[in-house]
Amino acid sequence: MHIILTATFAAFVRGCTNIIVTPGASEDGNMILAYSSDSHNLYGFLYHYPPVKVAPGSSMDVYDWDSGKFLGSIPQVAPEGENTTFNVVGNCNQHNLCIGETTFGGVPELLEQPEAIVDYGSLIYITLQRTRTAVQALRLMTELVQDYGYASEGESFSIVDTKEAYLLEMIGKGTHQLGSVWVSCKVPDGTILAHANHARIGSEFLYDETCDHSDDVIEFAIQTGLYKPSSPDDFSDFSFSAVYDPKKTYEMRYTDARVWDIYRSFMTPEDQKAFDVKYMSHVMGHDVHNKDVLPLFLMKPSKKVSLNDIRARMSSHYENTALEYGNDVGGGLFEMPYRPRPNSWKYQGKTYVNERSVAVPKTGWNFIAHLRSLDRVAHECLQTVFWFGADDCSTAPRIPVFPCAIGLSTHFYGLGSQQGHTSPIMHWDMDKAFWIQNMVSNFVYYRWSDSYPVLKEKLDQVHHDFERQVENLENQVALLMSKGSGEGVDFDVVKLISAFTVKVGDDLHRDWIKFYGQLFVTFRDFVHMREDKNNAACGCFSDEIGMTDVWKERIIAETGDHYEVPNEGEVPL
Repeated sequence: MHIILTATFAAFVRGCTNIIVTPGASEDGNMILAYSSDSHNLYGFLYHYPPVKVAPGSSMDVYDWDSGKFLGSIPQVAPEGENTTFNVVGNCNQHNLCIGETTFGGVPELLEQPEAIVDYGSLIYITLQRTRTAVQALRLMTELVQDYGYASEGESFSIVDTKEAYLLEMIGKGTHQLGSVWVSCKVPDGTILAHANHARIGSEFLYDETCDHSDDVIEFAIQTGLYKPSSPDDFSDFSFSAVYDPKKTYEMRYTDARVWDIYRSFMTPEDQKAFDVKYMSHVMGHDVHNKDVLPLFLMKPSKKVSLNDIRARMSSHYENTALEYGNDVGGGLFEMPYRPRPNSWKYQGKTYVNERSVAVPKTGWNFIAHLRSLDRVAHECLQTVFWFGADDCSTAPRIPVFPCAIGLSTHFYGLGSQQGHTSPIMHWDMDKAFWIQNMVSNFVYYRWSDSYPVLKEKLDQVHHDFERQVENLENQVALLMSKGSGEGVDFDVVKLISAFTVKVGDDLHRDWIKFYGQLFVTFRDFVHMREDKNNAACGCFSDEIGMTDVWKERIIAETGDHYEVPNEGEVPL
């Protein structure tokens, strides 16, 4: 058993996806937040911020999450009524507050704020250490950037607790002044919200009483020439998204297409058709002047959403939609749903685009946070199951972690650039889950059509087994609680949960190394090896899988009779 008492999370760049499922929309009546953190430069670490005792006058250093650059120091502050900060594991804290994000960039002139100290990564992790609820987090995040400036591009933040969810979108003020402009909206219970690198809040904040905004969100846009009202007192056509993150042709297909894919997956076939008719022009970026933009929320999902449904959504490559791309010529013999980056490319003076699905190879890590209400579990520490994976959402297994844990498996632990540490992404390490999960993923990519079904079956089995282990842990905690209450019992609960968190990480790492070996044995050298106990020589049968008729036709169409055997009576070797 490996126990690490301190850990962290690592930096990323534009290219993430978030899904919020509110309790009224979920199958079991609980909140779900899913998040992928996508960047080739991102090491898949699981972070841990243990409680820190706050001394009067103490400070904390702030480093930019993307670059590792030291930004400055700010006062260290304990949560209200506490003398220590809260325990944070991953993107959730011990009080079941979770935060995710996607970068939307926005108006270029607002992206540089040289004197700012707080970047978007610091904003997330400082907030998790200091607040208990989504409302408190929303207030602190907007106060921090007001006081210390905002050192990042435009961001959309998912902020959830067990009862409420909010979308916060902000962008800095560039060199005009310190701080940011922002808008926020509460996600109505019974709905789903997704965002994917494009600002989603339009004019909703003007008339929805559950929304809020910075005092100068419109005034600043007018002063900087980004917005001109139709009349001095009429701001009804103001849209945060349109003003601070204007639509661009290619970017809609890169960003909002993922939201379209997520929303339509929870619709009836009839509603999908109507949805596509209305929004495909927007999704494809064919007409940036079209005022039809995707709805902020999916108001009425066709069914209650389960944890497995969200696993499927985070694994999407646009299967069974107009944007499905695995089976064209770019997918190769094994219909791989990925293409070499960059996503846009030129040929003979024209620009083309590769699809950008929810699941991508460049994912550093991802999670699905399942936030249960207290009346469904025996102890507050069991409320959030933080399902964490260290690679691609469609190929990486997720371990169940709990934000109360004070120990993590060394296979998943790491220090990030937000603490001034350069990630060891250029150093191979078989002891780290990030590398082993990448080994499996990259092997499967190039044999997708025949090896991915094997991987998918394994993922389902692993997650099902972990779900049973979580149930067993809950029963053990309930037994502890039945024997008494108080600080002693709470400490025993934390120890039990920590031991569990370490064990599942250690167990999965060993299992995934073994699974990589099984895949390699089965699919090496363009054959499919199967066990055959009747074969005394090798105990195996090698199945030469050949090519589909579709690929045979393509090859013949391109090469003519180049490969044709002149004498049909002869069989080539």
